[in-house]
Amino acid sequence: MNGVAEPWYSHTLNLWTLPATLAVTWALMKSLTAGWRWSVGRRRHLLNRLRKIAPGVRHAYVTSLFGEPTWERTREFKDCVGSKVPLTVRTWPLHRMGYLVTWCDRDGSVALYSLTTTSRWFRPRVVLYRYRIRLGRDRLSAMHKRQAQPLQTHAQVGARRYVYWESYYFGNPGGYRTWYIGVNDNGHSALAPTGVSGDSGPERLAQYRRQATINTVVVEGPGVGLDPAELFNVFEFGPAMDTVRLTQPPYLFVDRRFGRTRDRLSAWMWEWNYRRGQKALDHAGALDGQPET
Repeated sequence: MNGVAEPWYSHTLNLWTLPATLAVTWALMKSLTAGWRWSVGRRRHLLNRLRKIAPGVRHAYVTSLFGEPTWERTREFKDCVGSKVPLTVRTWPLHRMGYLVTWCDRDGSVALYSLTTTSRWFRPRVVLYRYRIRLGRDRLSAMHKRQAQPLQTHAQVGARRYVYWESYYFGNPGGYRTWYIGVNDNGHSALAPTGVSGDSGPERLAQYRRQATINTVVVEGPGVGLDPAELFNVFEFGPAMDTVRLTQPPYLFVDRRFGRTRDRLSAWMWEWNYRRGQKALDHAGALDGQPET
């Protein structure tokens, strides 16, 4: 022995070790990427895929981005002329943060699609021609502040369900698309349009638009020509609450106290926001009914 310790590593290239090292590094990077997409980067990953959807894309392309839809059914809708057009309605849940709904024609092309947010942590930005809104945060009156007037408004309140939407069309600069923004009763910060109808007056409608938060947007492609009153009938402006709520299990195999506490807190916050909005609308209605002095 010459008193010099041999190093634990070798300077020579081992052709058997190099492929194993590359394989382990590749598997580790894939695991880290998948973990990032399902945890911290879940919202960014969803937004990157949602930006790739547009009217006219194939249904197979949407399936490659989000997988197979959870709900699928075919219905007939009337167009502006009165003819019946069969469309296949498909719905995808977006990790309990929202819902994606597509209406496809018989050729498998997307004629319309909608995006609904159901969580305060999912507030995607949506571009309507040159106007930018943020679902789950901006009010309906934000379009009025940007000097954009709705082409048509619709409000409907039932025994349990309610819906409100308004349409915008910008012609050739907007790609001949039609945008519908409004409130879905299954979305985040949903507020019922109580007392808002054709006979309520513009003051009541303006008060509601200042209180209600946009949680759903529907984009209709050019040349579709469907009747929106027929298309969004039975409160199906986006995901249907009576359908998507069936996926919530009535019981859990494992007792998760944190999950139950979170669900109860979310239900309490929704009820509190709903009652606060109803009180604001009732107060505005009372002020409208007072005689001028």
